[in-house]
Amino acid sequence: MKKISFIILFVSLFMGLLAQQEPQFTQYMFNKTYINPAVSGLSGALCFSGIGRYQWIGFQDENGNNVSPQTYGFSYDMPLYSIKSGAGLTFQYNKLGAEKNIDLELLYAFHHVFKNNHMFSFGLSFGILNKSIDYSQLETHEYDPSLPGSSVESGTLTDIGIGFHYRAPRKFYMGLSAKNLLGSSAEIGAPDFNLARHFYLYGGYDFEFVTRKKNTLVLTPGFLAKATNGSMQLDINAIVTYNNRVWGGLMYRVGDAVGIMAGIRYRGASLGIAYDFTISSLSRAGSKGSPELFLKYCYPISPKVKKRSAYNTRNL
Repeated sequence: MKKISFIILFVSLFMGLLAQQEPQFTQYMFNKTYINPAVSGLSGALCFSGIGRYQWIGFQDENGNNVSPQTYGFSYDMPLYSIKSGAGLTFQYNKLGAEKNIDLELLYAFHHVFKNNHMFSFGLSFGILNKSIDYSQLETHEYDPSLPGSSVESGTLTDIGIGFHYRAPRKFYMGLSAKNLLGSSAEIGAPDFNLARHFYLYGGYDFEFVTRKKNTLVLTPGFLAKATNGSMQLDINAIVTYNNRVWGGLMYRVGDAVGIMAGIRYRGASLGIAYDFTISSLSRAGSKGSPELFLKYCYPISPKVKKRSAYNTRNL
């Protein structure tokens, strides 16, 4: 059984970092669909991806049970060449103490390609969130009439998001997005639960180096800024990729954590791992860091080639 004090503590910690309700991923740059619908279909492939993250492992209740936040996600996206667009979906399951969240988002993006192969895309998302609180997991020191006994309270909310993304092949990328624009609310817990608006700004630049043996090294520094409710969090990262197959990198989340990343790509499949070392006051409270793992597979899809008649004099 988890003490109510633990729930209050972890909700405070989770909301204190940006007051965020959206989970954070260190390896966001390998699958940006979780934060921006505009990237749907940009890879020119049918892509499936799964990710799992344990936030601040090491926190336990008085019975030795793990009470660290957990996040599991799945995504799918593909190009729709016939309408110059992309589509996809994301699914996330988040658990924080007695609270569980199931989030499903439908994604759409319109792509515009310039003559120099630069691409601008505009995206929209429609999300459905189911939130539940299991009060049987809460144990108070004294009787609290405001708690509904051992019942499970749940509710469903819907909201929308918007995003923009600009990409110059093998040079740079940047994007801006917003989630939960409607700020929907539902009667879950006391007081009511409200979805907070989240804003994301990110970018990265590729510096390519070719060795004497014609091997390629690409250094990609990047950043991700997240803001909500007057608070802001900034991730700064740098990744080195060897021959588009193996990579490693570092991350610094200002005032919160430093992290390491590594991964491998082979025949359309990618595997990446990351570990964040907590440097905030949470490390003294018991946090041993945050491990993260993702797996992704992409199958390239090419647009259909329009057939032209050989008898047309313009094709001779």
